[in-house]
Amino acid sequence: TGESIPRDCTVGDGVYSGTQNLNGRLVVRVTKLVGDTTLARIVQLVTEAKHNPAKAQRLIDRIGPTYSALVIVGAVAVALVCWLAGVPGNEAMLRGIALLIVASPCALIIATPVAYLSAIAGAARRGVLIKGGAHLETVARAGAIAFDKTGTLTTGVIRLADVVAGDKLSQQDALIFAGAISAASTHPLSTAVTAAIAERKLTPPGVDEFNAIPGEGSEAVIDGRRVWIGKPEAAASRTDDGSAEWVESNAATLRAEGKTVSALTVDGAPALLAFQDTLRVGSTECVQRLRRQGVEHVAMLTGDHDILAKKVASELKLDDYQANLVPEDKVTATQTLQAKYGSVCLVGDGINDAPALAHADTGVAMGAMGAPIAMEAADIVLMKDRIEAVAWLHDHARRTAHIVKQNLTLAIGVISVLSVFAVLGYIPLPLAVIGHEGSTVVVAINALRLLRLRP
Repeated sequence: TGESIPRDCTVGDGVYSGTQNLNGRLVVRVTKLVGDTTLARIVQLVTEAKHNPAKAQRLIDRIGPTYSALVIVGAVAVALVCWLAGVPGNEAMLRGIALLIVASPCALIIATPVAYLSAIAGAARRGVLIKGGAHLETVARAGAIAFDKTGTLTTGVIRLADVVAGDKLSQQDALIFAGAISAASTHPLSTAVTAAIAERKLTPPGVDEFNAIPGEGSEAVIDGRRVWIGKPEAAASRTDDGSAEWVESNAATLRAEGKTVSALTVDGAPALLAFQDTLRVGSTECVQRLRRQGVEHVAMLTGDHDILAKKVASELKLDDYQANLVPEDKVTATQTLQAKYGSVCLVGDGINDAPALAHADTGVAMGAMGAPIAMEAADIVLMKDRIEAVAWLHDHARRTAHIVKQNLTLAIGVISVLSVFAVLGYIPLPLAVIGHEGSTVVVAINALRLLRLRP
């Protein structure tokens, strides 16, 4: 779903095919045919997406054969015209051959592919796998770059952010009791508490009479004290007189900050534990660098709820965000961005990102932890899951486009100048060969600069 916290379900709720059941037993009624499921729809949306090769390469491939034929015809015509104009036969023939040599499109034909091949190889050294030069071209001219949230801008790993204890319980004691009862649970929030206990090098006591209460939480006896942990809404019957209002008020404050809240009671004394997904290291720098590199619009498209999405968007100073999106909504949002900003690059990692990744001008998948279908749908895969690689990729793509332009300008310029001198008879054959082959070598060497890794 794109949410960072597992969703609690009860009788009557819908569940997706492929949903993980963290605990308990489910009896599920099938309400859709296999072809109508969300996953089947995702596969269909991915299959419908089509991508085209780079425009520059496509243009050269289209005109290459025609240009070559024109060069041959032009060389013969120049030789005949010069001969008819009174130029000696040998000299006229040499002029035609010189034109044939200098106007041959070798440098022009390799100008684009050698640059893209070098760029792809250079990116692979950084753990950025690019499935074709066309995708570098679209990244270079991207007017908007949109990110998924969970697992992309954030780590997707829940951590304990706050411990808020009442008057009768210290923060450390609350954490120790929470760690003791969480050690007997496999819930992701329990795992986050266990990790926090380990980080602080605390040793929780043993647990007696552990009991899981479906839909509410867990309770146990720890050091002779009755301990309960679960939803704040279920805490009222387990707290001291007057503490229920304290739990409700503080839970609302923490939730307004985009955090998920659990309540803890120890013999009726309350405390609250707040959890949240954390920003991936480098997310802020990545967004700032993209702006410096000229990206007009940086946005976030997420299936998570609006409060948390707004918090992340605010921290990263994004231009826009959309929350509560299902896979079809992400495709629609991507198409809206395309209509407004032209070329759009989308970065994501999950199954629900796959359709949008396929429909974006360029889809970039976080490969190390991403879903296989997302990597299949994407055009570029970041194998090291480093978000700052997106900014590097954009800079690399712009540099590649610049070098392609240099190569094409050099190739066309050399052909044009040498052709004029060849027709006038000012270029002997050895010099024609040197000029032609030299321009080809220079184009190749210029493209090989893309193999050099930049910071």
